[in-house]
Amino acid sequence: MSENLIKLVTEYSKGSITKNFINHKYNSIMMDLMELYLNDKNSSTLRQIITCEVIGIKSNPNKLGYDGYESKDEIKPKNIGSDSKKKLDAGGNYTDLTFKRHNKYIEDNPNIHVSGFIDGLLMYVLKIPYNNLQNHFYSKLVKKFPNGDVTGSYLRSATFNFNNLKLCPELTIEFVRNDLDNYTKFFQKDLFNYLKNNSI
Repeated sequence: MSENLIKLVTEYSKGSITKNFINHKYNSIMMDLMELYLNDKNSSTLRQIITCEVIGIKSNPNKLGYDGYESKDEIKPKNIGSDSKKKLDAGGNYTDLTFKRHNKYIEDNPNIHVSGFIDGLLMYVLKIPYNNLQNHFYSKLVKKFPNGDVTGSYLRSATFNFNNLKLCPELTIEFVRNDLDNYTKFFQKDLFNYLKNNSI
């Protein structure tokens, strides 16, 4: 994806430019394609790219390794539809976790960037070092593997949400949408209040 297209999609998702602007300057087909991929339920690639662009790092195009290109950054984007009963809760997860992988994450201590989208529109980005959540993940691993790693077995989904993040001392806000008040009903209450009370 070209740098110009990344910037265009990111500015739209952030709310810096409108749908009408894109339809007028480009065409409705461009807008339709953007919305299609922004809301793709089978891939979060574009939302990862947007999150990386907002926080100032380059997205890793490869599936292996960290999500940041040549950086130890993890991107955890979550998108919900405005027609859904789900709410944004700063949730994310690590798939196929093991004690071995957990210990490697502790050693590297990557920054986890948690982003929330509604209909492909970016609402917020939060940052938390992995080590702030290491005890949370450790407890899930112990429950799954009380005697340690088992060859060929994994903790398929080690989830977290704002109830876990709000207890972390190094939780920071990297981005909050200017018109956040228009989306109140799509948020977990504690998360919305945190974003409103702590954003600049």
